Amino acid sequence: MTDRFTRVAVLVAAVAVLGLGPAGFRNHGHRMGQETIRASVSTDPSEVAAGGAMTFTLRVENGSPDTVTFEFMTSQRYEFLVTSATQDTVWRWGEGRGSMQVLGQERLAPGQVLTYREALDARLVPGRYTVTGVLAARNRPLQATAEFTVVEGR
Repeated sequence: MTDRFTRVAVLVAAVAVLGLGPAGFRNHGHRMGQETIRASVSTDPSEVAAGGAMTFTLRVENGSPDTVTFEFMTSQRYEFLVTSATQDTVWRWGEGRGSMQVLGQERLAPGQVLTYREALDARLVPGRYTVTGVLAARNRPLQATAEFTVVEGR
């Protein structure tokens, strides 16, 4: 399989499992029994000049009394997607990046947090955007969103 096919397959699986559609992005956690695992995403800053630097952070917190295990189908653990006000995907962190076809796990103890951080490396036109952070675990898929604004350069 090619890297591009693998990335597309993972994204298609995430879309199917998470029910991601053009208007389907929203914050949520995963709850099973007493388990409460929450995902959140943030931007730094929340407003940036066109061409400026921005960082996205996906946090996954285990609010349950038990250790939880996330299972992954590839080496890719997360994805960041940026959509415009018209719901068009304008940037995807994983695009053009290879991931290995290997099964993997991440264990998260009670109260522990997984943090994934990436810089936006795309030139966006001024406007309102939504970033969606996705934990690509096949057994406990999570997503969260945040909004940010790109303004004219100063």
